[in-house]
Amino acid sequence: MIGRTHASRSAGTARRVLQRLGCVVAHRVQNMWDGVLVESVQLDALLDVLLDQSTLNPPQLRIKILTQVDVSAFIVRRCISSFCLHEHTSIALDGVGRVRGFLRKVIVDIHGTSSSVAGTAPNRSSGQSIPRVRRQRTVALPKRRCGRTVGMHNNQHIYLNGEILRAQEAAISPFDIGLLRGYAVFDLLQTVRGVPFMVTEHLQRFRASAAQLGLAVPASDADIVTAIEDLLGRNGHKEATVRLVLTGGVSPDGMHFDPTTPTFYILTHEMFDVPASFYVSGATLLTHEHRRELPEAKTTNYLTWLKNHPRIDEAGALDVLYHSGGIISEAATASFYVVRDSKILAPEKGVLWGTVGSLVLELAKGHFEIVYGAVSLEDALSADEAFLTSSVRGVVPIVRLDDHEIGNGAPGPVTKKLMHLYRDRVYG
Repeated sequence: MIGRTHASRSAGTARRVLQRLGCVVAHRVQNMWDGVLVESVQLDALLDVLLDQSTLNPPQLRIKILTQVDVSAFIVRRCISSFCLHEHTSIALDGVGRVRGFLRKVIVDIHGTSSSVAGTAPNRSSGQSIPRVRRQRTVALPKRRCGRTVGMHNNQHIYLNGEILRAQEAAISPFDIGLLRGYAVFDLLQTVRGVPFMVTEHLQRFRASAAQLGLAVPASDADIVTAIEDLLGRNGHKEATVRLVLTGGVSPDGMHFDPTTPTFYILTHEMFDVPASFYVSGATLLTHEHRRELPEAKTTNYLTWLKNHPRIDEAGALDVLYHSGGIISEAATASFYVVRDSKILAPEKGVLWGTVGSLVLELAKGHFEIVYGAVSLEDALSADEAFLTSSVRGVVPIVRLDDHEIGNGAPGPVTKKLMHLYRDRVYG
């Protein structure tokens, strides 16, 4: 036996105390905090708080501590028995003494009742102190954060399942099928003069992508636009990119999930920095033989692009261009078009519908002939010009594929005209 406590405090207090220890909320279901991921926190400090009557005593709080940590050249794989904090109930933790002080990663599952949600602040009058762990010690690197938006400030807000929350308070279940299996879609748009650009078209594509996965976006277009505008205001962006993400929701076994209860969230980011030289001198694409699974849906599967990113950076390229069986589909993050004899060749099938691409082709109709159909890799290599379009880049001339120059190696007249038409349409 290592201590006793009784029930008098709330689950809300529990959450606040654990957050003071640097805990990262990892699971939130129906406003109940179901899980917490604690990184690099000494078990001693955690238990001291759990056993402190003045700070943490929610009724019928079940805590389960699991660990799998490398300690001094050996691995401690131990499941410390589940225990309950009840009124006047002692807590038995078998074997804690042998690993106390050595543990560095602890997973704590907290299960409370709905009556425990409303809480009060910790009572410091008892003289007992709450162990403090500096946040930078609990999360050494941004990429290790769980349930947070990496790289965002503490006052950053996001939209999650119908609520506007601070990023550090938002949490997605570790059992979400989007995390476990990558079963998710997204869409990305930018603002122009602070207003979401082509939001109707992006929401149309977002819903179409969701439908291909058997999902439905659980909010109306009007509600989504309201949420986006709210986030832009709260986060203080002058201009921003807006990311909408929809997953299949929680899956207990990583296979089955209820498509009627998806996870839906919206993030805002600062605008992507596209080098000005790409618009003036043109950009390079690296070719890669690949065909996206479900190419007409904008899924979150970007494994091939991310795997090739070091190669892209090393070459100073803009993106990778996918082709399969000699036929070009699209760039990893943009639509791709070829110009031959002042005609624009546009892939017709097996590609993601481009919102900006469609706008650019509509603008081009009064000036150039557009030919829809299969575009071969040979068409691109022998083209007079090439360009890509994307929501966050607009129209970018492509002057090189790998080491091969397109045309004369400079932006051509058709591409320049399209760039002008697009800028005039967007910025007036």
